[in-house]
Amino acid sequence: MVLIRGLVIAFAMYSKIPMPRVEWDKQSMRFALCFLPLVGGVVGGVQAGWWFAANALGVQPLLYASIAVALPILITGGIHLDGLIDTSDARASYGDPDKKRAILDDPHTGAFGVIHCAVYLLVQLGLFVQLFVGGKLVWILALGYPFSRSIAGVAILVMRSSKQEGLVHTFVGFSQRTISITTVFVFGAFCALGMVWIAPLCGTILLAGQGLLLLWWQRMTRRQFGGVSGDLAGYLVQLSELVTLGAVVLYSFL
Repeated sequence: MVLIRGLVIAFAMYSKIPMPRVEWDKQSMRFALCFLPLVGGVVGGVQAGWWFAANALGVQPLLYASIAVALPILITGGIHLDGLIDTSDARASYGDPDKKRAILDDPHTGAFGVIHCAVYLLVQLGLFVQLFVGGKLVWILALGYPFSRSIAGVAILVMRSSKQEGLVHTFVGFSQRTISITTVFVFGAFCALGMVWIAPLCGTILLAGQGLLLLWWQRMTRRQFGGVSGDLAGYLVQLSELVTLGAVVLYSFL
């Protein structure tokens, strides 16, 4: 029952999929982060299903791409996109770590966050159009969603928190850390192996890009924010998804 409650909490927190009500106590939250990649698995499965349905129905590439951009936001409620917006606002301030952390906590949205979000979604839209026209590696794209949440999950479990409060700090504090890290890492490893197995060159390019992204993100969070937070983890998830999509589209040209 503890595992089931952890699963429910993970989906209730990181998606808009209706879940039964459970008590968010310390015992129930011990394994919640273990199931974070499964939320991505649902997003990836829906994306793959939409790609096949769009091909079968003969829809136009722009319609396919528009819905493909919207699907993850609808399923997750935009929780990770919110992290992209808030982090973009904070980084654009060029303030010290204290000021940037204060911006992350500010419920208001700044101009730079909106601009960066618009650019991000436009780039996604263009890449999805190209994927529909010339790409066939939809299963690698699908694996990218649980993979992005796996690397973000490991990051928030092993890195120092930027503040001693907040939901992520609570989740990590209540987690059975060894089991959570191992489980999330195994999820990510299986996703990575699956990508390489489906298309070795594409998978290798993708994982190299993900590795560079993770190194940059880790360095950026430490220097600019003094540690990791929920918004910064969401920022990583969104950039990781974009790297996956970009690698799949790039491979379609080779």
